[in-house]
Amino acid sequence: PREGHKWIDSPFFCWESLGVVLRAREWICGSERAMLRTSVALIAMLALSTRMGTRAFVASSWRRPASRLLCAPEAPAPSPAESKEAPPPPPDFDFSVTDIRVGQFVEAWHHEDSDKLFCEKIDVGEEEPRQIVSGLRAHYQLPDLENRRCLVVCNLKKAKLGGVESFGMVLCGSSAEGKVEFVEPPAEAEVGERVFVEGMEGEALTPNQVKKKKAWENVSPNLKVVDGVATFKGSPIMTTAGPCTTPTVTEGSIS
Repeated sequence: PREGHKWIDSPFFCWESLGVVLRAREWICGSERAMLRTSVALIAMLALSTRMGTRAFVASSWRRPASRLLCAPEAPAPSPAESKEAPPPPPDFDFSVTDIRVGQFVEAWHHEDSDKLFCEKIDVGEEEPRQIVSGLRAHYQLPDLENRRCLVVCNLKKAKLGGVESFGMVLCGSSAEGKVEFVEPPAEAEVGERVFVEGMEGEALTPNQVKKKKAWENVSPNLKVVDGVATFKGSPIMTTAGPCTTPTVTEGSIS
């Protein structure tokens, strides 16, 4: 026996003491295993909840395709309108592209199906008079057209007005008040003479070229009556006998 300690001399005491120790150790080990299992479960639940919360948060506000996260942002694709080059501006035609001639009425009659149209035969220096349809019945009577002089645009493609073929257009001046009257050549001008603007000499376009290049749409806005004289961009429209004029319209457009 150790000094200071008292041993009980009994075999039963030794075995009972050993049993208590073993049971205590088993209890402690069991508690540790239970605590370990509990800790693992808590860690797994925390990891799962954190992962799910992070995914939801990323999906709602921050999640982006991997290509955008790893690469520089791509420039937006150009729209079809931007990818095509702008069309070139239309050419600026001068007066020489027109074929406008001195004409004279040979015959005129009312259109059968329209109360606004005249049908006319006009001599423009060709073998046969041209048939032309004009919407002038609100401004003239048939007797006003007998042997009257006028200007005829001769290089326009033929058109149908009220179902009747028209092979040209008669030019008229219009005032802001709505008065419409013929642009007239001088009395001495020859029928069939092509009118001109000084400094703008050249060959006229064909009817097909006029339509394809939209030449008349380019020229016509520049035709004006200025102080009773027909002009193109401010320059008078001339015959060999002098300028073309309107009887009473002093300012206005020509069409």
